[in-house]
Amino acid sequence: MPSNNNVVPLDPARGRPRSGDASGTGALDLLARLFDLAGEEAALPSAVRAEIARLRIPTLRAAQLAPDFLANRSHPARRLLDAIAQAATGLDEAAGADDATVAAIAACVHDVLTDFDTDLAPFTAQATRLARFVEGRTRAEDEDARRLIQAVVARETADLPRRAAEEEVGRRLRARLWVPAPVREMLRGRWARALAATIRAEGEGSEQWHALVRTMDDLLWSVEPKASPEGRKRLASTLPALVQSLLDGLRRAETPDEERDAFLSALVDCHAHAVKSGLRGMALVPEAPPAAAAPTIARATFAAGDRRIEDIHLVGSAVPTDSFDEAVMRLRLGAWVELERGARAAARKRLAWMSPVTGAFLFTGVSPTSMAVSITPEALAEQMRRGEARVVDEAPLVERLLATLIARVAPTQG
Repeated sequence: MPSNNNVVPLDPARGRPRSGDASGTGALDLLARLFDLAGEEAALPSAVRAEIARLRIPTLRAAQLAPDFLANRSHPARRLLDAIAQAATGLDEAAGADDATVAAIAACVHDVLTDFDTDLAPFTAQATRLARFVEGRTRAEDEDARRLIQAVVARETADLPRRAAEEEVGRRLRARLWVPAPVREMLRGRWARALAATIRAEGEGSEQWHALVRTMDDLLWSVEPKASPEGRKRLASTLPALVQSLLDGLRRAETPDEERDAFLSALVDCHAHAVKSGLRGMALVPEAPPAAAAPTIARATFAAGDRRIEDIHLVGSAVPTDSFDEAVMRLRLGAWVELERGARAAARKRLAWMSPVTGAFLFTGVSPTSMAVSITPEALAEQMRRGEARVVDEAPLVERLLATLIARVAPTQG
């Protein structure tokens, strides 16, 4: 490798060689180092890195013929390298010569090696050819995504009652400083199921739905501290009807007898605590609500014809909005993300659709047999927070390599 004395000086602020150093031996040495870095680029499958390596000598010759390679993003040889990297986005490491994209890249490289002499036109022609290939592949992916979208919409539609029920419960729990744990857990679980079942059978806003909502409100009031004699008297007079309404709702949620009896027993203790708290001047009421449990990521898969879709959503309270939520909300159609898949290699997926109903994202892979992913924005932000997902840097390949080289060289130029 050439010594650092031969490396063209870089301007870190602009990501290009300093003025007056855009040609000559130093620039060619720098270009050679960029190819060394490309050979280490983990985002590219080994088969694609091998094809890029074959372009090393032709690109060095092209840089001699048109010495603005490092400064000009439109340099024909640079355009081809960037087009190859763009085409390879989404390929996994196992992609080999039989993969359609790898084969298209190899064909373009072969034609450059065959046709290039002193005219840079072959680089331009193959960069254009590869861009057209990617456009065609994307159209095919979008067409294939149509049936995946239909499957997601059908699942979302079927799931709307559950979402509406959980929001009805969640809105009330969020409005109160504290709710006894047995009541909170029952409302989030069985009562939400009863509400969802009622929406499916009779519709949201039906008489039975309103009855369940009223019972939920009465239950929440009943476990609040009773500081006045009137409150304690009202509690005693309304308890029989409240218990009967609770039994009706739990039956609608198909609650097992043992679970029902355990809840009613716990409710007796909650009411006793409410009375004692009121009599003792609120001394028994916690000053702050219990800490919310960390959200969990729920996963399930479902069929969409001969394809599978992984459904990912968040269970539990989401954390306050932060930079990860903001990054997710900036995503646009066509963006790429990398998702961890347990012990398997991370998978790169392209954003193909955003649900107007739930806001969920549908990500698809390059391979027509790869599993698609339907994920809510909150779940994607949480995965990013945990280091299990990231937005793929879509900067052109040469620009990324230059930035890496600048970061390595800049300290030696201090």
